[in-house]
Amino acid sequence: MLRQSSHARGYGRDWQAFRLYYARNVKAPLCVKCGGVPDSMHDMHLDHVKPLSQGGARLDERNVQWLCSACHEAKTRSESRVATTVTP
Repeated sequence: MLRQSSHARGYGRDWQAFRLYYARNVKAPLCVKCGGVPDSMHDMHLDHVKPLSQGGARLDERNVQWLCSACHEAKTRSESRVATTVTP
């Protein structure tokens, strides 16, 4: 199944503005999982602690955290497995 565009998933202009604000004013980017410091901001992802698909708030500073690319990919894979698991 193809993934929707970032804009279609709710990461349009307002999310980009929120991410920029958060990066400049709230917290220095440091991966909360592995403690890694990025070589550049392209290596960091502002991740929703509680995924939007599970009712997480999209533009709430209390629902975001910095993750490096590797930790973000692992978290996303884990969430995808949970979402696709069918319980009897």
